[in-house]
Amino acid sequence: MGVLKDHNRLDNILGMARTVISELDLDKTLSSVLRKSLAVTGTRAGSIALYYPETNPLRRG
Repeated sequence: MGVLKDHNRLDNILGMARTVISELDLDKTLSSVLRKSLAVTGTRAGSIALYYPETNPLRRG
């Protein structure tokens, strides 16, 4: 059972990588990465913050 779970996690991670390199819209990319990250980690909620080094704040994506 553990091998199948690991395989599914790796498959989700590969899906995220494909999304990042194929989608040009940042909002769509971040939304997809967040959904897949939640699936990989088995969590129900999460968020992504963007860091802007020029102004130093974090902004939620």
